Amino acid sequence: MNFSRTFSGATITAICFGFIFSQAELVAVEPQQIAKPKKTAHILVVDVALTTGGKLAGLVVDDRGVGLDGAIVSIRQGQNEVARTVVNKDGVFVVDNLRAGVYRIVAGRGSGLFRLWSPNTAPPKARMQALIVSTNQFVRGQFGPGLGGDLTMVELIDLGFTITSVTLISVALDKVSDLEDDVAFLKSKSP
Repeated sequence: MNFSRTFSGATITAICFGFIFSQAELVAVEPQQIAKPKKTAHILVVDVALTTGGKLAGLVVDDRGVGLDGAIVSIRQGQNEVARTVVNKDGVFVVDNLRAGVYRIVAGRGSGLFRLWSPNTAPPKARMQALIVSTNQFVRGQFGPGLGGDLTMVELIDLGFTITSVTLISVALDKVSDLEDDVAFLKSKSP
């Protein structure tokens, strides 16, 4: 009887901790965790030269290099869409009246970050047109350290509490079920 109460108390405590930690954002972190920069992917910015009139030429192709007929091209600077057009049957698009600056160009399932240069100011390596590859490629997610994931110690502890909570809930429900069976049996035997 005493073991049962202790076990029930421990179960309820573990379940509460599991739910609290699995649902809540952590508000207290160690100072060294705040100072660490997150790993970020290297962002490739492609230089493209505009022609007279702020004209940008571009090409939208699929992952086999075939022009994507009818794809909608959105040219964005920050959160603002500054131009929208549709590619022709060969995947070519042209947009006029753009200014020098950094733009994200989105077309189909592809996008790219481009630094557009005013006429006669582009560096020698600048391209004459933007190229967007719209791919159907799928990337599988990975899990855990060493398996392609990047879980922090806090996330691992959270995962441990969640697994413990689910296990203890299952055990507690099994015990409740056994007690209900015992009560039903005792009721059936009493007059």
